[in-house]
Amino acid sequence: MYLGATWRAFLEGTLAAPLWGALQSHVLWAWIKPPVYFWDARNLNVVAETDDVRAVTIKVNGGLNGLPDREARLKSVKEALGI
Repeated sequence: MYLGATWRAFLEGTLAAPLWGALQSHVLWAWIKPPVYFWDARNLNVVAETDDVRAVTIKVNGGLNGLPDREARLKSVKEALGI
């Protein structure tokens, strides 16, 4: 309800744009903080930088669930970025 009222106020021009930007940042941070914490707490960046999809999958899942899909997605992204 609060977000809806805030959005309505923004559309009506009664909410200052900087306040709306701050609200968006807060909502975005609340959404992104858990996966960033998970990634950092498990030191996944060190493993990910070696492109060892298998090791990252084990650290994330504790097993190899979804490994072929992750390998295919990594390959596709690297091709798209020209890496």
